[in-house]
Amino acid sequence: MQTFEEMLEEIPFGKITVSALVARCEISSNTFYYHFKDIFDLLDAWLNKEKEQYQKEVGHIDNWAEGLKSVLHGIKQKSRQVYHIYDSLSRERLERYVFTSVESCFFDYVKERVVKTNVKEETLMRISNFYCYAVLGFFLKFLWEKMDGDIDSDVDELCRIFDGALEYILCKAEAGEEGEKQPRVLDALEQETSDLDKF
Repeated sequence: MQTFEEMLEEIPFGKITVSALVARCEISSNTFYYHFKDIFDLLDAWLNKEKEQYQKEVGHIDNWAEGLKSVLHGIKQKSRQVYHIYDSLSRERLERYVFTSVESCFFDYVKERVVKTNVKEETLMRISNFYCYAVLGFFLKFLWEKMDGDIDSDVDELCRIFDGALEYILCKAEAGEEGEKQPRVLDALEQETSDLDKF
């Protein structure tokens, strides 16, 4: 794992081979395949290790925005490794990794905010998925812009948008439930995110 990390610093992931890795580690290919199915399996293990380390570091933070800031600052410190992975992976694999990494966090965030409302859990999941899509886009733009932006102010702005959007959704939903002829924003969001899932 340590040698793999060193090689990621030097060359793109797509150029790292099992044979080169085991030669540098001075171990046999059989030893590698005893632990990992292939080089992608090793990458997944390394990414999970990194994620667990970040989770330990931000475990005391109960605010998702502060946690995201900490993670992005950490990613910026390892920018060479990040871009060596980013430039070698399929878009689908990268997006799936980012999405699943933040999914539970945003479900908890949404659930805490709607604790006093009668919103179905399925709808909560759709709302949290909407936020996951937004964070995914935010992260990809962060990479496209070579991590040059102001992380703290950009995340603060994202947080304000998220809080305002959720407050608006819940306010409209409650107004609709009181019998007024208000647009059912939750129903609309449910349909939109359903369409996004299909896409």
